[in-house]
Amino acid sequence: METLIAMQDMRTELAAIADRAAGGEMFIVLRNSRPAFRIVPFNAPEEVVPQTKVKSFSDLRQRMDANPAGSDELSSGDLDSILKEVRSRRRDGA
Repeated sequence: METLIAMQDMRTELAAIADRAAGGEMFIVLRNSRPAFRIVPFNAPEEVVPQTKVKSFSDLRQRMDANPAGSDELSSGDLDSILKEVRSRRRDGA
């Protein structure tokens, strides 16, 4: 599973994100609430790296609703909560 992070968080937490990526975690970096790029571990096998193409969060929500999440995955409701938090942090200057 990939972790969504805002561009601002990446700027302020780069060392921690690099450590987590080195440990095998993958990230989707959001710029202006849209997926901009993916961070994957350097030695991740190609079959592990998801080959999804997401143009917007509405596209991502539709995909998530079409394929309901398992208990350990994000749901479209989780995505909405993440978006609200990212927007709140951006508004608050965090």
